[in-house]
Amino acid sequence: MTLVSHRRLFGMAAPRRGTLARARFAAVIILGLLFGATPRAQAPALSEPAGGTGWQFSHTLAVSTRWDDNVSLASQGEETATDHLTTANPRFSLAFRGRRSNFALDYSGAYHFYGTLTSLNGFDQRALASFSRRVSPRLSLFARNSLAVAPTTEDIDVPGISFRRVGARLDDLTGGLDLMPNRRTTISTAYVFQWVDFAEDERLAPLFRGGHSHGATATVARVLTPRVSLEGDYNFRHAIVGGGEHQIGVQHATAGLAVGLTPSVELSAGAGYAWVTTSRIPARSAPAYRVRLTREGERLAWSILYRRSFMPSFGFGGTFQNQELRGSLLVPLGRRIDWTNTVTIRQHEPLAADQLDLRSSWLRSTLSIRATRWLALEGFYSGLSQDSRRAGGQIERTSLGFQVVSRVMRIR
Repeated sequence: MTLVSHRRLFGMAAPRRGTLARARFAAVIILGLLFGATPRAQAPALSEPAGGTGWQFSHTLAVSTRWDDNVSLASQGEETATDHLTTANPRFSLAFRGRRSNFALDYSGAYHFYGTLTSLNGFDQRALASFSRRVSPRLSLFARNSLAVAPTTEDIDVPGISFRRVGARLDDLTGGLDLMPNRRTTISTAYVFQWVDFAEDERLAPLFRGGHSHGATATVARVLTPRVSLEGDYNFRHAIVGGGEHQIGVQHATAGLAVGLTPSVELSAGAGYAWVTTSRIPARSAPAYRVRLTREGERLAWSILYRRSFMPSFGFGGTFQNQELRGSLLVPLGRRIDWTNTVTIRQHEPLAADQLDLRSSWLRSTLSIRATRWLALEGFYSGLSQDSRRAGGQIERTSLGFQVVSRVMRIR
């Protein structure tokens, strides 16, 4: 439970609207760039007019140009190719807000045009549909489905896969409920289905084995004081890789605390245990950790996250002990200018000898200028690195670019 929830529960003054707006903007950047697999040009969050109940439609068009020093994702020892890339990214959003129900449908299609290597021209598509229903003041139901179709494996968030120019598709379906038995306790549960497919490539067939998984999550939070709450969560996941040739079961159980160190800084930490069973190796278990430190503020916002856990991989049909470090920084340089920086480092340690030990990192720095309410200008730098700890297994990619984003919104 966040500091904002604590303040509302105990009648404390909420942060000013500007603080929350900047915090939300930072959260969007973190989720879109860190959980998304590629540090690429994204449409920045433009200001939206407040609306009541009813339908709302918006159309966003982002046009960007960038220089890329490794468009083919060539590994160390292979010939790399540089090129200029122009991307047109139309995005449509349809949403309904009612007294008890909310519905949203978003679609984004990015069309990529290369200056020299025109054979690499292509596009990726992303869609998200979500629905929520407030059954009672204490109970809400929700469901959402997301689909991503990308021309490279770096463009989707599938842990433990090698970055290659291979088409990939990811579909996630989630349904669950949020329950508040009393004023101090919240419970959230969900069931998740995931499907992963890769384009057929005989040269890389052993590296990319699609499959599907399903699992459940449950989280309980109990507020003790305005600044301290207890947290507990449990989740399990069962993955079937390569048409049933390999099955993986992973469970995590952790407990922890969320503490408001100051009115703007919060520390959340948890520890527990993780178990993994597979059809290829003996069952394993190991401690699991997570630590998050965040700050919200008018002039500065940042977040640091570290976690360690087991994770199944569709890429190699195996299981990893995963370590992840994420960081983000948002610095408002003016009334309409923001500077954001995000970095993610992941270490996938294989549990079987025939799997790859992957170390991947992403870095992105963005300067965004909101020229008008409907127009934003953005300059960005992004870097990507992956090392499989084998000969010729290192991939480096850097890009610089500029983007213009325009949004048109209609409310009914």
